[in-house]
Amino acid sequence: MRYFVAILIVICSVLPGRVVAQWNVGQLLRIGTDAIYYDDNRRAIEHFNRVIRLKPHLYEPYFFRGYAKLGMDDINGAIADFTKAIDINPNYLQAYIYRGMAFFQVGRYEESLEDYRVAAELAPSDAMIYAYRGITYRALDLSDLAEKDYSKSIRLNPKQQFAYINRALIREERGDYKGAMEDCNAVLRQNIFSADAYAIRGYINKKEGRIHDAIEDFNRGIKAAPSNMQLRMNRALLHYEQKDFYDALADYDEMLEIDSTYVYALYNRALLRIELGATNDAIDDFSRLIELNPENIITYFNRGLAYQAIKDYESAYSDFSRCIALYPDFVKAYYARSSVLMDMNRHDEAFNDQYAAQEIMSRYRDMKLGVAGAFVDTTQNLTKLLDLNDKSSSVRDMVSGKTISMITSVRLKPLYRVTLLPADSVNTTTSDKYDIRIVRFNNSNPGTMALTIASQPLVRDVTILNPTTDAEYLLAGTAYLDSDDYMNAIGCFEKIGAESEWYTLALFNLANTRALMYMYIERHSGANTVLGEKRERRVDYSQVIEEYDASLNNNPDFIYALYNKATILAESGEVEKAIELLNSVLLAEPNFADAYYNRGVLHLYLGNRRSAIEDLGKAGELGIDEAYNVIKRYSSDV
Repeated sequence: MRYFVAILIVICSVLPGRVVAQWNVGQLLRIGTDAIYYDDNRRAIEHFNRVIRLKPHLYEPYFFRGYAKLGMDDINGAIADFTKAIDINPNYLQAYIYRGMAFFQVGRYEESLEDYRVAAELAPSDAMIYAYRGITYRALDLSDLAEKDYSKSIRLNPKQQFAYINRALIREERGDYKGAMEDCNAVLRQNIFSADAYAIRGYINKKEGRIHDAIEDFNRGIKAAPSNMQLRMNRALLHYEQKDFYDALADYDEMLEIDSTYVYALYNRALLRIELGATNDAIDDFSRLIELNPENIITYFNRGLAYQAIKDYESAYSDFSRCIALYPDFVKAYYARSSVLMDMNRHDEAFNDQYAAQEIMSRYRDMKLGVAGAFVDTTQNLTKLLDLNDKSSSVRDMVSGKTISMITSVRLKPLYRVTLLPADSVNTTTSDKYDIRIVRFNNSNPGTMALTIASQPLVRDVTILNPTTDAEYLLAGTAYLDSDDYMNAIGCFEKIGAESEWYTLALFNLANTRALMYMYIERHSGANTVLGEKRERRVDYSQVIEEYDASLNNNPDFIYALYNKATILAESGEVEKAIELLNSVLLAEPNFADAYYNRGVLHLYLGNRRSAIEDLGKAGELGIDEAYNVIKRYSSDV
């Protein structure tokens, strides 16, 4: 059985005896911790960011922000914040404890142990420290040390259910069923609704032949935790072993009502349905499994057998062939397909499959005897193909570029542009960055409309009548761009000559207009374009890049032109060059959230998973919520 991993998060308030530098900082900390309490981690991070900007020497906001990042699954970002809190205050107990938990979650067990060691020195009577450290020892297969820590945790706090449960698991694995039962009973005396204790106790009762007691424990556990699949699966398997097939079937049905994608229930139900004679229903279950994981050979193999049983030989042949295509050394698939071919009176092909199977078996025997060149792929690849719940293939394909779905649901942030803004607007959402060229323009051209820089148009359907000056052409072109009238926008921007003080802004928006127009053409052309792919492009972005370069020649520090050029390079297939430009953008503007996000997506494309998660975590910290959704999807191997 797997050991339990639990992280008990305690919301710490600002220490009551500490006077925080200013009242507003203390208030921001309280608002942030309140947001954590209500599971609004995004809002919490915003408030802790404000505190850090005001008082970067305080350690509490880094700790709380790290905790909020844990809630957003940004584990590496949390580690960085806990580390900063420790750097400021090396005696901050909570930061060591939570950093130890975070290290554990990303498999950095030795670092986790070191943090718990320091925490135990700071607070030797804190029972939870030893319980958490026990989990880390357990992950390192140091069961003796784990049990010792769990026992110490229990001595310090006899009500420590978490430690009892984990010690029971160790004892059960060692065959100390009596000790494990005692630990489960200790938990149930404190909490009659502990599903974990019922699960372990039921499992022990089953192993020792107390079937009635085992089922009763599983029933009580399910009543306490109706959505606990482990308990329901244990009960279903026990029903099956007792030949109570319809009770087992009812358990699988209930599991799938709770979660229709629970592959183990689908698979077991399919096998049971075959045993009960409901072969067509079993085929439906296998087909659903294939929808969930189209690379699993065991599902194809069993569906092929089911098709053969109902004499659908063509479908059976197709499934066995799929098995062989996925795993060419799968001997049983060759024999199964040979049998189907015999049923179809295709005897020569059947004999060929039998010969292929025998040749693989011969190579396997030679490989075991150490014969050179007798390799048969029997280990890791087959293991992954047999894993019903393996979802690594879709993620692997996404980051390696093997499929056109590489970054179809994770798109780059849009281009920045010069856009219109009513002169009297108090809109504060346009950008948190300023550009001196925009400020100069607005000061030189007071009127009803002003300019700003944003990633989306803020005002549409504005008409600038009869422009005659460079400033008016810039306003008119921007109005056309904001309304997606690309050709008229280009006409206005091209009227502004190189001698104009607004030439840089005009070139910038000229490039933006052409880029957005080309993107529109590609979106509506029916072409399969994938970020990073150079083939199948319907348009050439070279002129756009030249115009960004011209804008940058006039003003090399114009970070929006650098940022946009990076985006266009990525869209053109030059991912590495795009990352280099984004590096320059972030050196110039370290808080440019969209640049972190885009660089993270590009690192993800290249398979640089750790760099991707770090950048996406920073983007999330700076306010891009969807960055955390990407982290949750692709951070499992970081």
